[in-house]
Amino acid sequence: MDDGVLQQIFRQKKPNEWPEYVIIDSRECFLKLQLSIKSNLVWFDGHFPDQPVLPGVVQIHWAGLLSRYFFSRSCASFTLENVKFKNMIVPGDVVFLTLDFIQEKNRIEFTYEWDGVVFSSGIMRLSLL
Repeated sequence: MDDGVLQQIFRQKKPNEWPEYVIIDSRECFLKLQLSIKSNLVWFDGHFPDQPVLPGVVQIHWAGLLSRYFFSRSCASFTLENVKFKNMIVPGDVVFLTLDFIQEKNRIEFTYEWDGVVFSSGIMRLSLL
């Protein structure tokens, strides 16, 4: 995967809506990114004052948008299955986001993790146009 493609996606939004990233692994149906979760992300505003936490809906949004772009542009929508939020992602964290497209089942498995600690995971079943 060309790093320029990711830069295009991230530039389409406000700069403080996306984490800094490094591509770790990229194949036809697999993507692994290292994400640096900076404290200036807009998603931390008001969520929560004493301990900012990256909302689960943002984690799903990032995984869904990247999945749609890289694996299935004809995806009309997706249904979430088996979503689990196990640990909180907070400012300063570094996490891996893994997206694994299982074509024959028309689904994407996603995981946010670091050093054996899973923050969240789930399955997105795609509905095609």
